[in-house]
Amino acid sequence: MNQALADLIKISRDTGGDPTLVQGGGGNTSVKTADGEYMYIKASGTALKDMSANVGWRRLRLETARSVVKDKA
Repeated sequence: MNQALADLIKISRDTGGDPTLVQGGGGNTSVKTADGEYMYIKASGTALKDMSANVGWRRLRLETARSVVKDKA
């Protein structure tokens, strides 16, 4: 597993598991990879505490997101 994803899962689960820090188990977390190529983002519909290596996140290629923002159409 990518270190950035492992870090995202850990901080999401640690934060989401403490009811004094979150409301209803929800919230948003994300992390960029060290090389700046990707961002891992907590997926909607998943409680922070329920994230795992297989559930609750999506990977976004940052260049793809930047190209949409740059598009003048």
